[in-house]
Amino acid sequence: MTPNWLFQNRIALWRLGVEHREALLAQYMVFYGLTERPPLKSIYRELLSEIQGARLIYAPLPMDRYAQTEVVNGRTEITINTLIGRMPGIKDHHGVEHVAGWHESFHVAVDVERRDLPPLTYLTRGLGGSTSSPLLCDANQNDQRGWTVRERAIETAALAAAIADADLRRTLSYLNFLQLASWGGDMGAPGWQFLESIAGRIGVNRTALRRYLEQHGICRFSAVDGKNRLIGISQPFRGFVCLEPESALTKSIALQTPSATRS
Repeated sequence: MTPNWLFQNRIALWRLGVEHREALLAQYMVFYGLTERPPLKSIYRELLSEIQGARLIYAPLPMDRYAQTEVVNGRTEITINTLIGRMPGIKDHHGVEHVAGWHESFHVAVDVERRDLPPLTYLTRGLGGSTSSPLLCDANQNDQRGWTVRERAIETAALAAAIADADLRRTLSYLNFLQLASWGGDMGAPGWQFLESIAGRIGVNRTALRRYLEQHGICRFSAVDGKNRLIGISQPFRGFVCLEPESALTKSIALQTPSATRS
């Protein structure tokens, strides 16, 4: 497998992320008798623990690891590193935790539950015949270009799970960001401010949100002479842009809260 495989399967990975998230969310809403969709940032822990069935632990881990998944005495455990906030370059440890949780959720689905989830199925390592409790996640704080294709594929699906169109619709800053990006060129300080506002509203870290928007062709990131720039991709402004694959759209929008909260 090569990085080209990631590009060729990106839409399928987005679809997988959305459908995984929506399946857990639907079960959660039915279980608690909810009629309005709650923000993901408020309930993702319950989705992973109560609905998916993993034991969620917050504990110190090595400083190069956001989270890990392992099987201990037959029980799946997802451990979130409580030291994330001390890692270099981390400004929003809560947002990093959110995305890391979804990343580990896919390790549970693929490596522990052994579910057939193409295209991740093609990269499955699985537990094999091991009787030990191996760490199932190889991702670390290093640049993702150094991750295996498998971990990068899981991260692509995790971003799609963590960033829901239904949550973006609640955020006026997202519409402002789309309009500014559509003009093309350097988005300047307003672009970063809108990005920060969106990330805070939906509960992910700014870097993860930026990568997600880059993947969808909304903007691109440039670092020249030590200065970080957001470059908008020039295109007709069409208002709110749904970024979830069409086949997953019905599941996501059907559970959307009827009224939006403006920010």
